[in-house]
Amino acid sequence: MGFPSDSDEKCIIKQCETRTVELKPGGSDISVTFDTRREYVDLYCRWQLEGASARQFQLLAQGFEKVVDSALWSFLTAEEAGEQEMSCFRECKIDSYDASDPYIEDFWSVLQSFDTARLKKFLAFTTGTNRAPLNGLRDVRLVVQKHGVEPTTRLPTAQTCFNLLLLPRYESRDKMEQLLCLAIENSEGFGLQ
Repeated sequence: MGFPSDSDEKCIIKQCETRTVELKPGGSDISVTFDTRREYVDLYCRWQLEGASARQFQLLAQGFEKVVDSALWSFLTAEEAGEQEMSCFRECKIDSYDASDPYIEDFWSVLQSFDTARLKKFLAFTTGTNRAPLNGLRDVRLVVQKHGVEPTTRLPTAQTCFNLLLLPRYESRDKMEQLLCLAIENSEGFGLQ
């Protein structure tokens, strides 16, 4: 990197003399000065890590996945594994409800609205642990069963040995979400606080 007195550096990189990469929009028109040198270095480093090496990192990740048993990934949190969301329970048995019931669709939409921390609490509430089993969440067979109807203030309960969620039929999605959150946030595992 040079400064205007040394050379005419711009916010671009020439790759193998065949391709010019702007490090930021309009970078080819921006000179690197003493005042902008930190930004240039930051942009260059980001490009080296994310742009220039992206293909190599992708190949490295593919090789890593071939060597490391995928079951070991279940010991990592979603953040540690680089996932932004925990996809909950691929297969689920709906007992006492029709799987296409709008109420069950509301239940899935409530779960989809949860952030990772709350999904982990839901997992702990229904299975007894906030960690995925050795083979991942695909092996968790959640059973959702009707447990009362309105009028009720009964909280959802769970039988962790059977991955069984006892879900009352509430009058609205909002009430379901509120009481489900109340139950999972205050759960101790084998009792309530």
